[in-house]
Amino acid sequence: RAITLANELFDDQNLALDAEACFDFVLSPEPTTGAWWKLDPRAQTVFIREYFTDYATQGRASEFYFERLAADQGCTVLPRAEAVQRLGAFAQSVRDYSPFLSMPQTFADVGDNQFKEIRFGDLGMDDQRYFHARYQLADDEVLLLTWCVPASYRYWSFALYDDAWQMLNVRHRQANLNQALAQVGADRQLVAVLSDADPGIANWLDVDGHRSGIVMLRTKGVSECALPSLQRVKRAQLAQQLPRDTARISTEARRAALAARLHHFQRREQR
Repeated sequence: RAITLANELFDDQNLALDAEACFDFVLSPEPTTGAWWKLDPRAQTVFIREYFTDYATQGRASEFYFERLAADQGCTVLPRAEAVQRLGAFAQSVRDYSPFLSMPQTFADVGDNQFKEIRFGDLGMDDQRYFHARYQLADDEVLLLTWCVPASYRYWSFALYDDAWQMLNVRHRQANLNQALAQVGADRQLVAVLSDADPGIANWLDVDGHRSGIVMLRTKGVSECALPSLQRVKRAQLAQQLPRDTARISTEARRAALAARLHHFQRREQR
């Protein structure tokens, strides 16, 4: 069973970084000197989440290493009981995450193109909130997404997935936006368009041929958060529905942005 230790959280706000932006800490049941994270006896997995926002300034992905600190690190035969327990824990982890595989069915209470907040209980961190909608649009339609960005936050992003909960092709398509990539109005209003063809505005979310799927808003470190909205609009009438100050983008600028996106992902995934 996944367990979140909400009061013992390690992130970039409470870790001391050295001159090379590196850090270390000890994960153990008993306190030790230096940075220490208590190892709950029920915990069996360490999750590390690294999120990226600004493609222009962020480099490669980080590297993480775990070293066992013990007097004797020789070869140890795993007892049968522990092997059985570990296999059982793996099976339980599959059951814990099975709701993600049936996510489209969880929107029956609100219908398509309606956001709702999804709570994952012990599977999520206390300061992270998730808002999902199953989108649906016809061939001659686009979806107009509007959202009031919170006054304070640590992170937010919109991302598109298909109905099988597979993220769309973010390497080659603008299928996600976050606080560094999106253009937000002076009144904190975010306006974006979900469509297959480029609508010529900066905040385009490319559905890449998927007329239905899931759009997820993930936030971190927000208190008040309004629900986003989705409005079906005929493609031919989109210009009349967009706010006057909507940020536009040229074909050349879009091509450059997509090239920078691909370069960022290639650099980030190098090992």
